[in-house]
Amino acid sequence: MPTDPVHDRRLRRQELRNRPGVVKPDAHGTRSQVWPAVLLCGVVAACAGCGYLVGPMHREQIRTISVPVFVCQDDRRDLGLRLTEAVHKEIQRRLPYRIVKQAGADSKLSGRVLAAYKDVIGETRNDDPRTL
Repeated sequence: MPTDPVHDRRLRRQELRNRPGVVKPDAHGTRSQVWPAVLLCGVVAACAGCGYLVGPMHREQIRTISVPVFVCQDDRRDLGLRLTEAVHKEIQRRLPYRIVKQAGADSKLSGRVLAAYKDVIGETRNDDPRTL
């Protein structure tokens, strides 16, 4: 007795759908139980690893800061003073802190330069330093 191939395919599809452990699509053809979980995992992963903070990046309890001249153990002249001036400028540019003398400050930033190195980046044909 000949069988109808279309009917056989329909039966085979129906058997595959009725197997245990298979997520059945709803009326719209989507797997409604799976998508919310996938979406939730994606949102959690995106928020956890992005590095963004909610709120200010500095302590609001601190309003004033003291930055004494950095101690320099290298033999380059005025290196500690120049570094301290650069730190002062960056604090004034990026943070809402006011720089004051050490006695009346809410916080203190101190530093020490252990060593400073210069290295040649490029040379001419005669081995003269072109850029330091």
